[in-house]
Amino acid sequence: LQATSLNLIIHPKSSFTLNKCIKFNILILCGYNVTVLLLFLIYIYNVEKYHKQLH
Repeated sequence: LQATSLNLIIHPKSSFTLNKCIKFNILILCGYNVTVLLLFLIYIYNVEKYHKQLH
C-alpha cells in the first residue's frame, strides 16, 4: 500500500487510472460478496424448509 501511495505522488496522471482500477476491483469484490451472501441465505432458507418438512 505504501509503494502505491508513493507512485500516486510521483505520477498524478497514472493515479487517475489506478483509482479507476481500484474502484473497478472494489465493485467486482462487492458484487462477488453479495452473490456469495445471497447463495448462503438461499442455502439456509432451503435447509430450514427441509427441516420443517421433516418435523
